[in-house]
This record gives sequence, structure tokens and C-alpha cells, in this order.
Amino acid sequence: RPSKVVRYMVRNLLIEAERLYRRSEAGIAVLPLRCRPGIYAARYIYAGIGDQLQQMGYDPITRRARTTKVQKLGMLGLSVMRSGASTVLPVSPMIYAAPLPEVAFLIDSAAEAPKPHWSDAVTATLSRLAVEDRTRVAQAVEAKVKHGIAQ
Repeated sequence: RPSKVVRYMVRNLLIEAERLYRRSEAGIAVLPLRCRPGIYAARYIYAGIGDQLQQMGYDPITRRARTTKVQKLGMLGLSVMRSGASTVLPVSPMIYAAPLPEVAFLIDSAAEAPKPHWSDAVTATLSRLAVEDRTRVAQAVEAKVKHGIAQ
């Protein structure tokens, strides 16, 4: 049987996990729609395992905490409904919260670089052509001066 210290630790971990599950929902709601049901399902299944641990008196040692197939199917149904609802419900303000330090590197690496506007390519091409044109003119003038050809 686990000691009181182990039970206390498991309880605190589950409280923190629940806080993180709730916090994650804002991000899940803005993932590509095809990804959302699976991510929501994982969130609910792991939370269900935590609920089972709570019902077992926070004892992770003597029995295995798990969810049944029926529970998982229910959670999958809930996940599909949450995914659909996320397309019409307002975005949670939590999405604007600073990321936790432990995951900030993931957010930074996933951030999209701004896509250049089509006019940026046109401007860059015109600038390059102008530089090439000025270079050709300068070379022609230099060649004339070098060979003593008057204008």
C-alpha cells in the first residue's frame, strides 16, 4: 500500500494535470479541425485515468487505473462534439496567455514565419534589375573612359 506521502503527491499531480488539461483546451480549439478529436480524446482519456486514481484513494501502486472501452467510446464521442463546437464557439481568452516556460520552446518552434506578400517578390526583382542595369551602365562608362572614347 502506498504511504500518505505518495498519495499526497499523486493527489497534487492530478490537481495540476487537471489545471493543464483545462488550459490546453484553448489551444486544441485552434488546431486544424482534423486533429482536434484525437487530441481532445487523449485529454479526456488521461483525465479519466486521473479520475479513476482519485476514486482509488490516490493509490497508483496496488491496482492499475484505467478507463474501459465503453468510457473511451463515450470520451471519443465527447471529443467529436467538442471539436465541432469549437468551430462555432468564441475563442477562449486563455489562448492569449503566455505559454508555460516548460513548453515555450514548442510554441516558438511552431510559430509561423510571416508569409511574404506577392508584391515583395516583384519589388525585389525590380530592385535587382535596377542594380544590374546601373552596374552595366557603370561598366560601359568605365570601359569608354579606359579606352579614351569621348562621349
